[in-house]
Amino acid sequence: MASTNPASGQSRQLLTDRPAIDYFANALDDCIDDRGTKAEKRARIFKLVDQYHSYAFERYSRLKTRTDILSASYDDSNASAEARDLALEASREAESWKQEAQVWNLLQNLLPVRYPAVDVTPSGPPFASSTKPTLWHSFVNGNPLAMERMSVLRWLHTISSEGPSIDEVVEDLHANADRGDIIAHGWIHTRSTIKLRKSVLAWPHVLDPSAKDISQSHVNSLKTP
Repeated sequence: MASTNPASGQSRQLLTDRPAIDYFANALDDCIDDRGTKAEKRARIFKLVDQYHSYAFERYSRLKTRTDILSASYDDSNASAEARDLALEASREAESWKQEAQVWNLLQNLLPVRYPAVDVTPSGPPFASSTKPTLWHSFVNGNPLAMERMSVLRWLHTISSEGPSIDEVVEDLHANADRGDIIAHGWIHTRSTIKLRKSVLAWPHVLDPSAKDISQSHVNSLKTP
């Protein structure tokens, strides 16, 4: 079966094109040219971020396509270990490049707000509406810090829509809970542990890690956490 599997004969190297480190280094060399006006230097920096984002997104797209092909090339019951590992490797690398592209996209949103052109008023407000402007719109669009934070919120909203559904997250929590129910895994378990610890201590105030009584309660008889 392994000899006829289309994935078994493929190289472990997922992409044979130019190494990413060379691309990033060459793009950076082109950007740090000290010639030109401030506006030209600013434009080169913005272009550099655009290039990095485009490169990362292209790598993600290509790896995502390869992952889909590898996943469809075998049946779960008959797949070889090599084919499974190759598909898993491609999936992990694709996710890594997706996150890389998302970070560069965040910079694409923040740079124009934080470093607007000197001779123009910051444009493209992060909070626009087709309705009549309100006091909130005026505040956000007239406050650089508020505009920056609204840009971050828009970015977070965008990447959250690209993530797994809540059903998939809950399913993953159930699958990884080695004891109890869903609260036995992930941040939910951590929060439950903190609440339980506070109830056991019967401490009526906010927990202060520097308080002597609290510090002593967090160690065992061997004086270790």
